[in-house]
Amino acid sequence: MTLKNQTPQVSAEKVTADTTSISSKSGKRQWSSISVLGLIQVIGFLPFVATFIAFAGSMHWLIDLFNHFRFQYLIILTVVAALLAFLKQRRLAAVYLIGAMVNLLTVLPLYWPTFVCADKAHPQLTLMHFNVNVGNRAYDDVAQYIVDSGSDIVLIQELHFRMDDRLREIPEYRMVISEPRYDSFGVAMLVRKDVSALAIEESVSSDITEGRAKVPAILAKLRWHDQPLALMSLHTLPPRSQSYAQARDTQLIEAGNWVNKQSDPVILIGDLNATPWSDGLRNLFGMTTLRNSQQGFGVHGTWPSDGGPIGKIPIDHCLISESIKVTDRYLGDSHGSDHLPLFVTLQMQDMR
Repeated sequence: MTLKNQTPQVSAEKVTADTTSISSKSGKRQWSSISVLGLIQVIGFLPFVATFIAFAGSMHWLIDLFNHFRFQYLIILTVVAALLAFLKQRRLAAVYLIGAMVNLLTVLPLYWPTFVCADKAHPQLTLMHFNVNVGNRAYDDVAQYIVDSGSDIVLIQELHFRMDDRLREIPEYRMVISEPRYDSFGVAMLVRKDVSALAIEESVSSDITEGRAKVPAILAKLRWHDQPLALMSLHTLPPRSQSYAQARDTQLIEAGNWVNKQSDPVILIGDLNATPWSDGLRNLFGMTTLRNSQQGFGVHGTWPSDGGPIGKIPIDHCLISESIKVTDRYLGDSHGSDHLPLFVTLQMQDMR
């Protein structure tokens, strides 16, 4: 009997099927890799483009809106660049890193130390600014929070009539001036009763735009340990339309004009509906010698209060004259508002 070589017979169909299976698996891995890379680039593309478009914010109010999110652009573009570098896409990573660095240069000054040595042993004035939200019904919580804060001066914005009634009942504080409203532009100023070194010499509620914005601002003349101070509590219109954006910028310009007329040190505090990078606030700094109390303390995003650690933008501000030193600055809890309250402790240079 002759033995024949037994060569396995493989059908053409099986070869084709195996080849197709290998090709399919390889294709899926390739498509998966492309999808991840594409998704990362999509995430970074809009912040990257917005980073550079925002520099033309003076040309149109819609473009200027992109300026408000410099801190968010920095975080997103940094993460995208790191992920691309991890995927060995170094050229793409470098491009997105450029965008991150541009935003870093705009955000970093807020963290840069001021090197101002304020003496905490000398008298200090603590201000609380709180946009309480006109729809907030936590009247008792807000009232107790004001008492617990121990602030010397409390500036309230979006004051509703019912909130006004409750705040007037606080025994530890005196309502100096209030103008409650049913819309979002009611204002009030309270002072702690047991602060004998603080005197309110004058306080008025006025539309600084002479009817163009049609919302009140608080203007006050203070004396703190015999040091005169001029204070404005301002709530600008939000830039949600062209007319509102123009009204906000008008308010900021008129606030600047008011500042330049003062012979005493100035405090401008409030919800300015503008971040330090927006065109309106940059113009205000350009036309006055005011300093941003944020410098050395960081971004301090105040809105929206539920925005998480990186979702908030800084639109509540305290701007001060050069002769005023900042010894502390921090944010509080929202207590039913969509804003976080701002606390600033100040010291007059002349007291040193």
